[in-house]
Formats: sequence, structure tokens, C-alpha cells
Amino acid sequence: MVKKDIYDQLYNQLFEATKAAICDAQPEAIVKQVDVSKLNSTHMHGITVSPTADSKMAATIYMDTAVEAIKDGLGTIEEAAKKLAETALNANAHQIMVPDINHDNAKSHLYAVICNAKLNEAMLKECPSRQIEDLAIVARYRVSEISSEDHGQASFLVKDMHLATLGMSAEEVIETAISNSLHEEYTVQTMTEALGLPPDAFGMTMEGPEMYVISNADKLQGAIGAFISQDLRQEICDRVGGDAIIIGSSVHELLALKAEGVDPEDIQKMTLEVNDSCVAREEVLATNVYRIDAQTLKLSLATGEVEKENVSLKVVDTQSQSTGQHM
Repeated sequence: MVKKDIYDQLYNQLFEATKAAICDAQPEAIVKQVDVSKLNSTHMHGITVSPTADSKMAATIYMDTAVEAIKDGLGTIEEAAKKLAETALNANAHQIMVPDINHDNAKSHLYAVICNAKLNEAMLKECPSRQIEDLAIVARYRVSEISSEDHGQASFLVKDMHLATLGMSAEEVIETAISNSLHEEYTVQTMTEALGLPPDAFGMTMEGPEMYVISNADKLQGAIGAFISQDLRQEICDRVGGDAIIIGSSVHELLALKAEGVDPEDIQKMTLEVNDSCVAREEVLATNVYRIDAQTLKLSLATGEVEKENVSLKVVDTQSQSTGQHM
């Protein structure tokens, strides 16, 4: 309880200092402290900043890593508040025109993302979804083409409460999102190709089957591709040279290697270890491993279910001051 009280105090102090810095620079700004729910039941401490009370969009910045740094003596509240305020003001300086949220626009603005079904049980009760093995497809509504590298992608998760506004059924939302995502460009690259390096960049020959990285052009929510596209599954099998083992590296990308001579249980253990130590909690995709049959192109589980209570996900915060535009 003492630890929670210390954190709450730091969050409140940082929020007030950040709000003051923002309002000094932009007096008409509306600044609010919010708890933001992310994938995999992750909650982050956010600040939403609207340029004015009439603004349709608000930038969201996160305080979590800043608070950890302050607690560990690696910075002050004043320093963190200044940086957070600059981030929010910069994001709002690039405000975008928001298209009307309606049925006609939804046809081109919906896209599909995939997530872990067990780790998102509560969220899935509130939104249209489709189960694929132990994963689930949900839909997001993209409201801008902002560069994710600069200011975050402006989008929101489509929930049941949005269906009336969209004039669509839950099934229509998922079908439209999948259809749009099927038209995205996906890549199957070796590790060196994905990193933009020459084949001999590492100066040594890697033992074992070659591993491939599968994602979309933006490397953002790109893990969906192999679960919806038979053409992409064909390309994966062609690149690996047969049946393929698929590893859910994160919600952004998959890894693939030739299934021959590979023990899926060993790959699963490695996946769980990497999830626990290296992947941000909200970006974890799979606790199991999948297989693509090169003949039928069917994708299925290659390992057994992992009990929910045995899945330990540490919070690895890789986006402490990332911003996004939200409705």
C-alpha cells in the first residue's frame, strides 16, 4: 500500500506540473489525467491534451517511465514535466482533419489487428471480434495517416457501442476490417533484410534454419497478415522451403522458420521467455507456436495451450513518452 501511495503521489505531482507547463504555453488547452487501457489488460497513466475545448482530437502522452525514472533518482518532476509538455504541444501542432465517423467512411478506414484472446478477455466482451485458434481479430478505425514515427497513429478500437454510429453489424465490421487489411503490403524478409543489412553483415554463418520476419510496410500491427492471407502463407512456405513454424514475436510482426527438424515445444519455451523479459506487455501476441502446412496452407496450433495462470508478463515499457491522437 505504501508503494502504491508513493506512485500515486508522483503521478499526481507530475500531472500537475505537466498541466501547468502546457497551459503556460497554450492557455486554451484542455488537459486531463486518464488511465488508458492497452492490449493484454495493460493500464498506463496518461495525459490527454486538446488544443481547445472544441477540438475533436486529443494527444495522449504517458507518464509511466518518467515516474519510474523520478522514483529511481534519474530525473526530477520539473524536468519530466517539461519534456512531456513539449511532446504534447508538438503533437497538437500537427493536428489533423478528422473524417466523419460513419458507414461510408468506415468502408475504407477500418483495419484488422490480432491479439491474444486469453489476455484480452475483458476487452473482447465489449467489441466485435473473431477467434482464430487462441488469438482474436478485432477492428480499429484509422482516422488519419499521421506518421507513427512522428506523432503516433490516429485510430481507435471499434467497440459494440460504436456499431450504431457506424451503421454496421459486428460481423460487417470484422469482415470489412479484414478485407481492407488483405490489401495491405506484407513482407517476408530474412533478419538481415529486415534490418536493411547485407547478407554477410554479421560476419558469420548462423546455424540452424534461417528465420524470416513477417510484417506490413509500416511495421505496425503487422502480425495480422499470415492469419488472414493465404497468399502470404504461400509466400512464407516458399521462402522457408516447406511447412513453416510461426512465432508470434509481437502484435507487430511474426517470425517464421522451416518446420523440418524443429521441436515446437522448444520454440514455445523460447517465446515465453522472450515475452517475459523483452517484449512490452501490451505488444505480446502469442504464448503458443503455429504451423503452416505447405500443401493446404492451413495455419494451426503447433503446441498445446498454456495455462493462463502460468503466463507471466512483466511490464517492459518501451514507449514511455509515445503519443497518439485519440477521439
